[in-house]
Amino acid sequence: MAESTWDSEWALTQCINSDFKRDGLKTNERYGGSMGFSGGDRYLVHTLQYLLPDSVYSEHPDYFSEIDGKRSVQQPCFTSEGGLEYVYQSARKLLQSDNTGLLNISQRDGGKECECANCRASYEKYGIMGTILNYVNKIAEKLEAEFPDVLVQTLCYEWSCELPKGDIVPRDNVIVELCLNMCKDHLCDDADCEIVEETMGLLRGWSEITDQLYIWSYPGSWADSFRVRGGFKSYWSQANAFAENNVVAHYAEITGVECPEFSEWRAYLWAKLNKNPSMSYAEYRYHMEDFAYGYYGDSAEYLLEYVDYIEELQVGTHQDIMKLVPVTVVNGKTQYDLTIFDKCNELWDEAEAAATEETLPRIEKSRLHLTMTELLNTGTKRYQTASEEEREILVERNEALYKDIFKYGCIHKYPEHTFNANIKDFRLFPEKW
Repeated sequence: MAESTWDSEWALTQCINSDFKRDGLKTNERYGGSMGFSGGDRYLVHTLQYLLPDSVYSEHPDYFSEIDGKRSVQQPCFTSEGGLEYVYQSARKLLQSDNTGLLNISQRDGGKECECANCRASYEKYGIMGTILNYVNKIAEKLEAEFPDVLVQTLCYEWSCELPKGDIVPRDNVIVELCLNMCKDHLCDDADCEIVEETMGLLRGWSEITDQLYIWSYPGSWADSFRVRGGFKSYWSQANAFAENNVVAHYAEITGVECPEFSEWRAYLWAKLNKNPSMSYAEYRYHMEDFAYGYYGDSAEYLLEYVDYIEELQVGTHQDIMKLVPVTVVNGKTQYDLTIFDKCNELWDEAEAAATEETLPRIEKSRLHLTMTELLNTGTKRYQTASEEEREILVERNEALYKDIFKYGCIHKYPEHTFNANIKDFRLFPEKW
């Protein structure tokens, strides 16, 4: 299922018009067009690393950010007129060779904002995002004369994630893509959540100053691909909020097929929400159950109960599940109340028992996230105080987890960490992998 999200035919059934990683949509002949970026997939985002490459630094360090008194390629200097002209010429050249009608000009990933005197003065007047937007507006204005139908997209992201100050607003040919890390534990009308208050303030504020607002959201758990998490109901609330604030397009950066939790399920639901972001919760729940029974078969009953249970545990807490597991220390030895995991494992046992030959691998793969969370956080300390029989069971479960991780291709705890493929001693629990 997750692989099919990149399939052109399937994408069209879900009204997904992005050609990112969908080569079939790039031809435009069969499907009638797509939404792609000039320059291809690598020009999706963070494009100033290409439009103002590191190679320019040796001759023009002033085009780049000043950090702690030294020029650095971390970011452009957004008040450098020479740098602006260089980016304009790069963008112009790109459009002359590949004009799809959409061009991304956005800050690099990571790094920090320029601290030069001109930029600091501009931040006082316009804010950091206002300074970036002023820079992009000027380039967009210069491009408009030659490319009147091109829209220029930029990011409001990380250290620039704020509203502009003063009289800076996006030009008519400029799209702002607001990168929001929405709260996964509260609905968007929860006035008691600080994350909701901050993200909804940004959403409403940008909606008031542009009618071409895009959203880039992060429904996945990038810090931990195996994390036990809820968030299903919050997706519906977020989509409703986007619709109410006149969002034009939404890119949900969800963890991919290598994520062992419910990546397929979540991708399907966001496709439905992007198609109809104003749907009622009853309709959303229908789609949620429809996928579950279609993909997991009769096991869906138990997985829906599991999802609802996790959601009930976590909603309103901002807590990882391990923070909800009672822990005591007796005579210097850690003991866990595993009631939560016992309940979860019972539901997954029922799901596996109800599975068919076709659906069992899907369930086994999805279950990895729960087993990993349990053994990663409790395995070593439980082994230290366990009886011989309990130790044998722990080691057997640990070995089965390890083998299934590689069997199903879920080899990354997070993007920068790949599990060791040479573990032989399964008294070593996942934190040692």
